[in-house]
Amino acid sequence: MGQQTHCDHLKNDLLKGLLGALFLVHACRPRYHARMEEPLVSVVIPTRTSEYKIIPCIESLINQTYKNLEILVIDDHGANATKGIVEEFARKDPRVKYVLNPKQDTKRKNWRGYDINAGYSARDYGFRIAKGGWITTQDAD
Repeated sequence: MGQQTHCDHLKNDLLKGLLGALFLVHACRPRYHARMEEPLVSVVIPTRTSEYKIIPCIESLINQTYKNLEILVIDDHGANATKGIVEEFARKDPRVKYVLNPKQDTKRKNWRGYDINAGYSARDYGFRIAKGGWITTQDAD
């Protein structure tokens, strides 16, 4: 092997300096930031006539230890106080959003009178407007 030139010494010193700086940055960062930023999780809650069940549902989500949530309550044109309840939560916590499903399904019931929609169109609309990298659903009850 030949003699190291002045440039070789500089390269070695620079490399040692960069590695030292990287180690220093890694070693000195706060431990509570060990994870990357937590991804936004969108929770889609289809609701129709759920005024008595929606309160514990939203409270449960708000009190989760995972805080980076978008809570979308999609109202499927129910005729009750759900809208006012959800909007009150939204005033207190910006993660909660009330959304009226723009599609009003006129063919909700089959010939026997059973609701065959069961929140499908509200859930589908919630999936389309959700902003999170992860999406999950939660029934109002």
